[in-house]
Formats: sequence, structure tokens, C-alpha cells
Amino acid sequence: MTPRPRLSLCIPTYNRAACFQQALESGLREAAGLAPGQVELLVCDNASTDGTGELLARAQAEHPDLKVFRNAENLGFDRNYLRCVEEATGEFVWVLGDDDVWQPGAVARILRELAAGADACLCLSEACDLDLNPLITLPWYLDAHPPLRWRLESRTDLISYFDSCARNAGVFAFISVAVFRRDRFLQALKGMTERLGPEAAQGYPHLLGMMAYLRQPLSLHYVPEALIRNRMSDLHANSYANNDLYGRLLQDLHGWAQVADAVFGDDPEVHGAFSRILGRNHHNTILPSLRRCVPHRAAWLEAEPYLRRAGFSAVQIAAVDFGHQHAQGERLPMATLNPGALCLADLALVARGARRIAVLALGGLSNLLEGGSLLAALRLPGWLPRTRIYCTMDCAALLDGFDIQCVDPKRYLADEAYRAGIAQGMADHAPELIVNLDPERGLEGDDLVMAAQPAGALAFELPDRQQDAELIKAVTQAYQALLPRSAGVAAMVSILDLPPQEPALWPSDATKEEAARVLAGLGWDPARTLAVLVDHPAIPDHPAFQQAFAQAVEEGWTLVGIGGRGTYAALDLLLGPLEGRAVNLAGILSLGPMAALLQLCGGFLGGTPFLQQLASACHCRPARLGSA
Repeated sequence: MTPRPRLSLCIPTYNRAACFQQALESGLREAAGLAPGQVELLVCDNASTDGTGELLARAQAEHPDLKVFRNAENLGFDRNYLRCVEEATGEFVWVLGDDDVWQPGAVARILRELAAGADACLCLSEACDLDLNPLITLPWYLDAHPPLRWRLESRTDLISYFDSCARNAGVFAFISVAVFRRDRFLQALKGMTERLGPEAAQGYPHLLGMMAYLRQPLSLHYVPEALIRNRMSDLHANSYANNDLYGRLLQDLHGWAQVADAVFGDDPEVHGAFSRILGRNHHNTILPSLRRCVPHRAAWLEAEPYLRRAGFSAVQIAAVDFGHQHAQGERLPMATLNPGALCLADLALVARGARRIAVLALGGLSNLLEGGSLLAALRLPGWLPRTRIYCTMDCAALLDGFDIQCVDPKRYLADEAYRAGIAQGMADHAPELIVNLDPERGLEGDDLVMAAQPAGALAFELPDRQQDAELIKAVTQAYQALLPRSAGVAAMVSILDLPPQEPALWPSDATKEEAARVLAGLGWDPARTLAVLVDHPAIPDHPAFQQAFAQAVEEGWTLVGIGGRGTYAALDLLLGPLEGRAVNLAGILSLGPMAALLQLCGGFLGGTPFLQQLASACHCRPARLGSA
């Protein structure tokens, strides 16, 4: 009796002769490099009409051990996949997609894992372009360094394992990276179909069989090496018109839900953990793709329950829908990524129930000024506890009431441990929405957005600053662009239908009280006190400033001098003669007390555009002279 092969290499194929030839050649190469009888190579041709049959005839003439099976008619992918497994005689089976290839040495590597006691193996894949040029190797797990051995013996083990999976491949949905025991798989699938009926195996029989397979105790070995190369999905997606793509994506959602119900319907906790894997896998693709391709509104509503089952929150679903509803006019379509686009429109969804929000203001005070309206909106009742602001240390005092995480950009770039701690904090916060106010898009901001993935936080696109190509691709895929930058935060306030409200900064209550005590101690009426802004030595020499200052003195205003340390002398020349009516605080105030005083003053004079912007953000207006 001929000994049973340890491993069967299987390739189901249909009408992909060019790609399939490369897959077949890689399998023949791998088999030739091993001792006879260790592996077998077999192909199931699903009634191809493109020359695949002739290719196989030539290959079989040169390689008599190659096993070829041809279906009389196209059975569909799933039934052809199952025929491959059924025709295999090996103890273990490795099924390869006909547009993928085995890497040199891949089979020998898996044989070593099988010898070490694996009941199933999962390897990585090197994603490539259509010419098989490598692009990126994606991780299957959330942990950057997951265990190499998983003992799955209980429901607790399964929940923990499912929660660790970042992509569908972690549960064998990507057929080309999975190796498993043939007999056990077929018995598990047979048990499911006998219990639920033959229709249970329609749609995703390999996933149904593998999940039933996982419900029995096993040792899963993870191989953190790319043992295959796979062509990216463009090859498949380009073959679908919009309606067909919608149907294909909805089929994925339906199929995943059916498997969850069939295998884990008796255990809600395991069911939920398995269901959420699909949402993590497709967090940046399935939502916009579905919404872009829906033939009509009812079709989108049909998809929503399945999206929620897959772990997408109501706010994420609404965000994508909202973007498409407003895709006319100046708003960018969701499918378009534009380096000049912000996602401030996403904050409209705050009102619809976002659980957690992150605002990045890592560019310093200017970010807070530009985002003043946004921050004002987030201070409305009920939103503060859900909003975390990442900002520089000098801005923290201006954001009283918010959950603040101070970040030192220079240390972030230089200190790996510091960087890891900040990033972990973002991951723990797990925001549903991210807004990055920094127009320069620092690397620390991009890192923090990535730390929130694959939870699905929305942010805006990564510009090319000569970073690593994989980083650009990964971060760009994680972003959704909705609103042109030129629209600014005013558009967000309009979308939220908020009452008109000027930008404002928020020193702590104690700082505000101290500022009020200072003016009260001087006996001054805040409404009749002007802030004299001299943050540049040339300001006192400007004729318009001189005229306004003289008029303020004549009208009896009290004056508070504000500027940096280098402007103290210039302010002293102006304010010194006005004993009892003026105080020079140049170089004394930090940002918090400065903002508190500006909020109290009845107006301001002078200032560079930047300091004028700060004053306006604190509700301090240019002085209205001549009204006394």
C-alpha cells in the first residue's frame, strides 16, 4: 500500500491561465525539492475555457505525479475548493489561490511545523501588484509580536484568539495562508451540514468547516514569515461593476454572519468576538466601498444590520453615509483622497452618538486657534467626557475641562519608550473619530492615528513627506477625506447647526478667578479696560497705533500691557507716565493668565496678527474708541 503523503498542495482554478501557470510552477518547484512521497500536488480545473486545460496537459506530460481533476461544468469556487480537499490524499492540506504563488522553501518550512505537532498552521503573505512585485506584508494579529503557538481548547481560548485577530486571515478566511488536517476538516464540515442541512455549506463552506474545526481542541502554529505571494484584490475588484461590487461585499457580510450563527449561535460571547473580526479586517474599505456602490437607498439600509454585526459602530456607519449624502457641491466624495482635505465634517457625527473622540493639536497654539470653533462645539453638555485632546505642554492650561494628553513633539521623535507610551494611550482611548488640526501633519500625529487602527477612527490623509512607502500606503488607507481644508471649522459648526459662537480658549477656573481679583484689586472696571498688545518692538512706532493709544488715554480707559519679555521696555515708555491707570505685564504672563485677562478686557489695541488672533479667540475685540 502506498504511504499517505504528509501534505497535499492543492490549486483550484478557473480561467486564469497566465496567473495559474505561475502558481503551478511554484508548486512543482516545491514538490521537486522534497523527498518523494512527502507531498502531492493536485489541481481542480473548474471547466476553464481559456487554455488552462492545454497548459495542464503539457504539465502532466512533463510531471506524471501531478494530479489533475477537471469538472464537466463550472461548480463555483466553493464547490471546486471542496473537491480539491476531497480529492487530496495527504494528511494535511494546503490550498493555494490560482493567482498566488508559493515562496521558495515554503513547503519545507510548513513540514517542520507539522513535525512539531501542529494541527493547523497559519503563515503570512506578501501582498504584490499584478506582476507579483512585493508591496506590503500585512499582519494577521493586533499584537505586533503574537504567540507562535496557540492552544485552543476552550471557549475562553477562542474568545481570546478571535479578539487578537486583526484580519480575516487569522481565522483561515484567506485560503492561501492556511494548512489544516484534511480528515478533521471534512468531518467537521460534514457534521455541520448534517445538523443544519446542505444549505449551510453554501456561500462559505471552507470558513464554515474551519470554524467547526476550531471548536475542537487543537494546536495552532503561527509562522511569522511570508510563505506565499498574493496579488492584491485589484485583479478581482476591477472585474465588478458598481452593483456587482456591492453584491460581492454584501455577500461577504451575509456569509460571515451565516457562519457566526451556524457555528457560534449557541454562545453570544464567542459569536460576537468572531463577528467583529470582519469589521477590523475591512475597517477602511468595506464601508466607503459599499456606500459608493449601493444601487439605491434601500440597499444601504439592507447592509446596515450586517455592518453593525461586523463591529462597525452606528457613528462610523453614519459618518460614511453622511459623507456621501453631501458628496455634491464642495464636499469630496468618500472614494477620493486629497492631501488638502480635512475630516472636520466627521465631527458632525459627535451629535449622533460618538462614544470617544480625539483631537490632535500638536502644532501648538496656532492649532487651538484654528480649531477654536471645533473645541467650542465639543464643550457643549455631554461631550467633554468623551473628548481627549493631544496638545503641547504650553497649551494645556488653555483647555480646562478637557481630558488632556500633553505631547512633546521633539521627545516623541527621539524617545522610543515615550513614543510607545503615548501611542498606547491613544490605543486604549480607542476613539471612533479623530481630527488632526495640525496643517503641517507631523509624524507624531500620523503615528497616533495609526495607533487607533484598526478600531476605525477617521482622520485625514497623509501627505508625502518622503516617508517609507509602506507607511504612506498604510496610513493613507486608514484615512477618510471628507471636507476641503478651505472650508475650515466654520463649516463644521454650520453642519452641526450650532448657535453662532466665536472661538474661545479656556484657562482653568482658578486662573480666571485670579485675573478677576487682579483687576478688582486695582479698582478697574473690566469693561473699561483695554489690553495693549505689544508683541513686536515696531508696534509703538506705527502711526495708527499711536493715534488709537492717544485716543484711549483721552477717553479714560485703563490699560494692561501684554507682550513678551523683549517688549517690556517699549511698553514701559508707553504706560509708565499713566500711573494708576496702566499696568505693564509684558514677559510676566504665561498663556493661561494671558487668555484669562483677555477674556475680561473690554477690547485690545495693537498686536501682531497672531496675538490679535489669540485675543479674538478669547472674545476680546478691537477697541471701539469714541464710544465713551
